[in-house]
Amino acid sequence: MEDGDAINLLKHIEANPLVSMLTMFDKKGYSLMHMVCFKNDEESAFKLMERAYQTFNETQIKEWLNTKTLDDGFTALHFASFRGNLTIAQLLLKYGADMYARNNFGIDMMHVSAQGDQPLLMYFYKNRGMSLKTRDNRMSTPLHWAIYSKSEVAMCYLLSWEESLCDDQDCEGFTPLHLAVKSVEQLGHTRPVRTLLVHGSDRNAVDLKGKRAIDHIEEISDSELQR
Repeated sequence: MEDGDAINLLKHIEANPLVSMLTMFDKKGYSLMHMVCFKNDEESAFKLMERAYQTFNETQIKEWLNTKTLDDGFTALHFASFRGNLTIAQLLLKYGADMYARNNFGIDMMHVSAQGDQPLLMYFYKNRGMSLKTRDNRMSTPLHWAIYSKSEVAMCYLLSWEESLCDDQDCEGFTPLHLAVKSVEQLGHTRPVRTLLVHGSDRNAVDLKGKRAIDHIEEISDSELQR
């Protein structure tokens, strides 16, 4: 599996019934399902699941689907969520994928959907009971991740669902507004800052170093963006 060619590997499995795809992983711990979800390959995901259903029992399939990569601890559902593929996500959940699985950094499906700027997947998980205030190991919420990842669509949806997300602080005391100000130069505009302020973000909230969001403006070299 070192070449990561999931399509050819799937063909090989179909031609060799004795080959167990449940034990096939590359050096990073990626299963075939990890690969097809990472590549957003819907057709191959269904083929893999059909083969698994015909060959293995429910417990074996569930364990396979929830296997985590060796580097960051992602499940196949993390990748499907990041890619915004609702069809694959529903397929994985139907056969036992854990909606609440977290990677090695505490990142769950709501976080990774926000990172990928995928409001449809966020809405899907929200309707299934997942909290919009879920925290990773650094106490970051999906809104923190949306802003950090420059996912403006996800940011707008999160704020429309729950304005109180504005003032949640991470392990460094940063609110989403702190992160938005710090990202202005990379973005080249101030839309996230203005959006957060419109939704009532606390301008005077301080981080663990006693700095307000506005105090980070000095880190911006472009004088036009400082205004």
